[in-house]
Amino acid sequence: MTTVCPNCGRAVTATSTICGNCLKPLTEFALDDGSIARRAAASRRARRNYYLRRVAIATTAIVATSAYAWFGWLKPDSLLPAPSSTVRTLASALDQPTRWASVGGDNGLHRATSATPKLDAPEAWRRTLDARITTQPVVGDQLVYIGVASAGLVALSRDDGREVWRVPVPGQLDAAPTLVGDRLYAVLRDGTIAAFDPLTGKTIWRSGDGPTFFASPLVSEGVVYAISLGLITALDAENGKQLWSQPIDSSVSSQAAPVANHEVLLAASYRRTLTFDRAHGSQLFFYASPSPNHLMLAGDQAMLVTDDRVVAFGLDQRRPWWEPFRTFWAEMWLFGMAPTPPDQPRRWVGPADKGSFAPALAGDTLVIATASGLVRGLDMSTGRPRWEQKLGPIAAAPLVTPAGAVLVQPEGLLLIDPRTGEERGRRALQGAPLRGMGMTSNGTFLISGDSTVLALR
Repeated sequence: MTTVCPNCGRAVTATSTICGNCLKPLTEFALDDGSIARRAAASRRARRNYYLRRVAIATTAIVATSAYAWFGWLKPDSLLPAPSSTVRTLASALDQPTRWASVGGDNGLHRATSATPKLDAPEAWRRTLDARITTQPVVGDQLVYIGVASAGLVALSRDDGREVWRVPVPGQLDAAPTLVGDRLYAVLRDGTIAAFDPLTGKTIWRSGDGPTFFASPLVSEGVVYAISLGLITALDAENGKQLWSQPIDSSVSSQAAPVANHEVLLAASYRRTLTFDRAHGSQLFFYASPSPNHLMLAGDQAMLVTDDRVVAFGLDQRRPWWEPFRTFWAEMWLFGMAPTPPDQPRRWVGPADKGSFAPALAGDTLVIATASGLVRGLDMSTGRPRWEQKLGPIAAAPLVTPAGAVLVQPEGLLLIDPRTGEERGRRALQGAPLRGMGMTSNGTFLISGDSTVLALR
């Protein structure tokens, strides 16, 4: 049997001597029927007014956001400044197998080349540098480019490993440069972007004075894109002139390199992966996920890799009109006042693990490996694993070739079938544990933990 607290109007057990809500002794109040009824009615009105206020706030926000979106859609976007030349675009290693010109092989970060690996090729040369190697190798037609901790960008001869030139950089080079035509583009610790002559190391231009960069630059259709702390910067690839910049939603930078095709640019902040219209710079879509570590763009589908999953979404997908109220909807759902809010727009979610390297694309299979040696092949249309292998420690991201997927292990190279995960070949190498690789039709170039660059050719 229950009664009502005369102070707060809440129901209490009839035998209670103190209210469990307001902690007032029940004996202090006269429990006449009129007082109890008035307080109970006041309590009901207060609860009703609280929920009415929440509904009014939500309705006002919906109307205001809808009006803003409506008039925003009616207003056409203006075109961004065009580069002075559109001829500079990173060539894919599938089309230009003589080069491994960027850390991902192309602007989609497919990590695929048409060069055939020669696991049995003899060792052509070894070169031990004077400081720890800080980047993956980038390979041109004549030179191999490496960043070192002694504040330098070093170019070695592809033929014999001798040092051809070295240029100082602030602190050290944290991300591999990008080789496009007769320019080598690099992002530097002092917040600047530089273009070098790849044959001499001479600085052609240097631009910017912003936050530190951590991911390799992307060069497409005459524009250099770079991601720094909370900012996307677009520069003219010819002269370094800033074309535009766009803040992103976090002051903490992701180390994921940006990706692009002719129409869109994808970039990662610490909490989101964002899609931008390249012509207007407007944000088209975002996918909220903590710590996107790697991005890939393949056809009409984008993929992001985190510590525990691979997520794919279509480039045509958009956030729902009610997106600004997702948090409010979730709160109402927690209180049992609304249905379960729909998940974010996406095509599929696949498995990944902490320590996953950048994935590689082999036709309709996504090959993704972890440092612990767990390697999976995911179906590109569903995200479901086609196979899973435990292959021992892995030192670098896989690279797909016509002969199969090449994995760098500390003690050598492993070639597997990307559709089944079965081993196709192996090459053991003596010396310090390996840490990275660049592959071209002119040879395979490896880096090791003792600051050695090794060429197989």
